[in-house]
Amino acid sequence: MRVTATGILFSLLIFQLFFLSFFLFTQEKGRKVSHGLLGLFFLLMALNLLDVFLLMTGVYFPHPALAGCSPIRVGIDIHFVLWVLIFVAALVAFGITMGKLKRD
Repeated sequence: MRVTATGILFSLLIFQLFFLSFFLFTQEKGRKVSHGLLGLFFLLMALNLLDVFLLMTGVYFPHPALAGCSPIRVGIDIHFVLWVLIFVAALVAFGITMGKLKRD
């Protein structure tokens, strides 16, 4: 395997996303639900980038059964993002902003 600038950048980005998602999952202070959702999103993005990196480097060519999981993870990402958007829209529709009720 040749070392290229693209490979180094992909490796750094994947490592940072895994580290950030681990940090968000283990965070004790703050909003646990928000940290969990953001950590899950970063973890899924890291797995997707890892899949692309392995495809670029040619790891899948000797093992073609491993390839093809990326669309499933992208679908999961879209599913979670849509649910969060629906949840936020419901909060706005009921007049709840930043944990407080609107007062008329």
